[in-house]
Amino acid sequence: MNWSTLPTHLIHSLLIAATSVLGLVLVYLVSRRALSYVASLKRVREARRRQLVTLVHALRWAANVVILGHALMMLLSSFGVNITPLLTSAGVAGLAISLGAQSLIKDFIGGMLVLTENQYAVGDTIQVGTVSGQVEEITLRTTHVRALDGSLYIVPNGEVRIVANQTRN
Repeated sequence: MNWSTLPTHLIHSLLIAATSVLGLVLVYLVSRRALSYVASLKRVREARRRQLVTLVHALRWAANVVILGHALMMLLSSFGVNITPLLTSAGVAGLAISLGAQSLIKDFIGGMLVLTENQYAVGDTIQVGTVSGQVEEITLRTTHVRALDGSLYIVPNGEVRIVANQTRN
């Protein structure tokens, strides 16, 4: 690194950091506004409210990861690091990880669809495959179903193909 260009690199770094912090603050404010809107909804069941809160938190986490990753790449690039091989390696590693964690990714996508489509909610009585009972908890990865005999079944959301919701009309 050339010492004569150090002030320019520092200024670029400060601008990148300031922009990133501004983006993180904006994401925080938007998510806080969304959470307060969800809390103010009057005709929404508590279980649906919790689902919406989970969705807002998941989207905030994803936005923060994108902002911080982008800022890191911009910082490396501003200091003269060639990020092309890094991005290529990250892409190949991401592909390898996604192939290895295929069921985990399928569970997360299934969980997002269950939450956004409101297929069932906490407190509903459902039947998923051979499992039947009351939904106790829904996360992005699993649905917890309590059977009539007291058994707790933890169903991965990626395995949910056909659901019979016995609570809804």
